[in-house]
This record gives sequence, C-alpha cells and structure tokens, in this order.
Amino acid sequence: MGSFSSLFSNNQEISQSISSEEESFHSLKKVHLIESARQDKEWEMTAERARNKPGGNEWHLFKVEVFFYHHQRLALKVFGNEALFDSGKRYLKINGDVKVETQNGYQIKTESLFYDSQEKVLFNNEPVQLLRGGGLQKKEAIVNGGFLRTSLKENDMLIGGNVLVDQKEGSQLNLKVIAGEARFSKFKNQVEFFNNVKIEWGEYFFESGSSEFHYDEKEQLLYLIKMIKNVKIISPENYATCGQATLSIQEEKTELLDSPRIIQGKNQLEGDKIILNHRDNSIRIDKMRAIYDEEK
Repeated sequence: MGSFSSLFSNNQEISQSISSEEESFHSLKKVHLIESARQDKEWEMTAERARNKPGGNEWHLFKVEVFFYHHQRLALKVFGNEALFDSGKRYLKINGDVKVETQNGYQIKTESLFYDSQEKVLFNNEPVQLLRGGGLQKKEAIVNGGFLRTSLKENDMLIGGNVLVDQKEGSQLNLKVIAGEARFSKFKNQVEFFNNVKIEWGEYFFESGSSEFHYDEKEQLLYLIKMIKNVKIISPENYATCGQATLSIQEEKTELLDSPRIIQGKNQLEGDKIILNHRDNSIRIDKMRAIYDEEK
C-alpha cells in the first residue's frame, strides 16, 4: 500500500465561505503533496493552490508541477494547469496544457495525462506532440502522435497512433518519418520506429519494418539511422532492397547489408555490401554479381 502526506507553507490561507458552492471546501495556497510506495517516493507535487473537502480524499489542484521517481531517481517532470487527485484510490489526472520533460531533453505537449499507481504508468489516448531540445533549438524534431504511454519502471516512452515526424537537420535536408509507433528513451539519445516505417530524406525514400535514430549526445543532432527488415530505398535513379541498411546523415551515405540488391530497369546488381553515395549519386558494390533480364 502507498502512503500520502501533505505539507503547506507558512502563508497558507484557508477560506471556507468564498461562495455558496465552496462552503464545504478548504481553499489552500502553496500546496506540497508527496505520494510514497514501500518507503520509496513515487511522485511529488507542488501547486499554487488547491481545494479539499474536510475529511475527504479528493483534491483539486491548480498550476501544478509533478516530479515522478523510480528507485529514488527522477524520471519525469510534468506540468499542467490543474490536477485531480484521490488519496484513497490513488487516482491522479493532470489536465490543461500538459508538458512532460525528460532527463535527455525531450518535451511532450498534450492536454491530459493519467497516472496508474499500480502499474506506475503515465498514459493518455489523445494527440501528443514531442519536441527535441525542449522546442528551443533551431534543429528540433517535431513528433506528432495519437497517444502516449510511459512506465516509470522502464527507460522509454511509447508514442503511437500514426506517428509523424518533421525534422530539419544540419545538412539542410528535410527529414520526414511516418510510422505506426515510436519508442523514445528517457535517458539515452535514441529513438526506435516500428510498424511500416517510411522515411523521406531529400530525393530518397526509405521503407523498413523498424528504424533506429541515433543522436549525438553533445550537439543533439541526428547522425545515424539504422533500418531493419524488408528495407526498400527509392531514388530517381535506382531502386534498392536489403535486409538491413545504415544511413549516415553527415557523410550522406547509405550502407546496405543482408542480400543487398540494386535494380535498374529489368537488370539487377547484387553484392555482399552496397554503398550509396547521396552527394554524387555514385554506387559502390563489394563482390558484385550482375543479373541481366534480357528481353526475348
């Protein structure tokens, strides 16, 4: 079972006759609530003001900041216009202009979040938007999705529901991603996309079963994309397939492995490894094998 405690600053104010609707409520300022489970702090909330019915478990809090922990380690910061908390049922909902901040620079915007104290999961089923670098950097990525789910027990966040990414990077090339869902690490600089991933990068189109995006820890710039399973690469000149591909953003090269193949019209070029140079549109094939489909 969890335990609940509340602390109030010295300038707290209690007014019991503000209006006929609030006669039975205490109104308090500078509220500090702490929720613990098995002696571990689960979350900590501060609010500019709150209402609570004397002897009741329900709290209505305004202008809230909530810090969520796992094993005494800060996992997430959540900000919202208001929160509803039931200390008996351990129910928590944060509403209105909700922002979530992670330890590695992500900021998520949405309208509401629920917290499941049994599973230690934050979730919703409405539009979410993720900004890399807190929306402050010019090279930010904007990720739009249909829902959010993140467990305090795990190190990642799941955004699903037709995920769309629109990103501009240092190479001045537009990068767009469409996927069924995306998994973001709360501590590492890595993103995974799943379920029919489609990437548009300059004149190139990539498709794969899943993709991993790796970011430079210092500069927070995307430098590498790994594509896995049923990879397809389409350009104005070529059509390529393979089982695995790695795109280097800075070098502007893609390395194809696992049965790579270049298709030009009815002819095919195969090899142990194929490297596409996107700067000059050149192709390097290790141990090339050509297959010609001659017309009869």
